[in-house]
Amino acid sequence: MTVIPDMIYSALRPVPPLEKSQKILFGPANTKLPVQGCFKAKIQKNEIITEQEVFVVTGARQALLGRPAIESLKIVQKNGCSRSHQELQRKISKAF
Repeated sequence: MTVIPDMIYSALRPVPPLEKSQKILFGPANTKLPVQGCFKAKIQKNEIITEQEVFVVTGARQALLGRPAIESLKIVQKNGCSRSHQELQRKISKAF
């Protein structure tokens, strides 16, 4: 989920209209986040553009770019690693 603080949202020009969110967002310790609403935004990195749903959260301290946007913009790419959790756990436990 891509999230922006309400302070950043109110500084946007023009301010995009908010839609009621159909999702409930949770933060650390499973606390419900105060979502004001959401809007669709085009996010760009170099020549790559992606359209994402952006959630406006009251009191958030910083913006958070969600996994779909990160993958679409190729900020982080999967490397094809297919090791299982158990295999990684065995290798880590042997190291200690």
